Amino acid sequence: MQVSRKRVGMALAVLGLVGVASLALLPVERLAPGPLPLPVIALRLLTLVNPALLVVAAAWMGAVLAPRIGLDAPAVRLALAGRLPGPVLRRQARVAAWTGLGAGLLLAGYATATDPYFASLSAEAASRIQALTPPLATRLLYGGITEEILARWGVLTLGSWLAWRLLGRPERPADGVYWTGIMTAAMVFALAHLPFLYGIAGDPPLWLILAALATNALAGTAFGWLFWRMGLEAAMMAHALAHVTAILIGIAAAA
Repeated sequence: MQVSRKRVGMALAVLGLVGVASLALLPVERLAPGPLPLPVIALRLLTLVNPALLVVAAAWMGAVLAPRIGLDAPAVRLALAGRLPGPVLRRQARVAAWTGLGAGLLLAGYATATDPYFASLSAEAASRIQALTPPLATRLLYGGITEEILARWGVLTLGSWLAWRLLGRPERPADGVYWTGIMTAAMVFALAHLPFLYGIAGDPPLWLILAALATNALAGTAFGWLFWRMGLEAAMMAHALAHVTAILIGIAAAA
């Protein structure tokens, strides 16, 4: 059974919106400098509008462009066709597990290296950090699902498609086409984390900015490679596992 691009895009948009909804768990109202202009629930819901629009756009764009250059979300497509995606997910999970563990170690190393700096900040900054630190559900749903739809399904696919077009739309895209998309998406993914860094640190030093960029770019490169080679779901699994690994290492280090 052939699955239309529209159905794939709609399914991924719904998955991405679940992750966006998890952002409502963040107490963003604690960042307001004075009295709240709106009720708490309204303020939290307003913060979901931009990421919701972006993830719907990325889901649609990837659904249109990915099949043209051989990128896929095979488990989603099988499920929409009424077939069991289990075998594909198990094959993806074997590779995603090692990638996710490696990325988790990278995130844990970044946390260890930067913890002394964050511990030296003011009480006000500490309050911002506590308010903006996402709970596990948000890290898994928004990080593992939504960010992969945005960065890999959306940006990586678009970057690869543009490179493919510039090279004359060859029947079989060269590896460089995909690496163009992978590196583009990794840098966008890394840069997208800077507002969070500025939000909690105020005016971070250059070394911290570079450390955050390098950490997220390396992780994004690994997730992008997984998407190319194994499918979008593999990148999602690795991303989610990276967060779990980093959290568990942090708990073990603090014990």
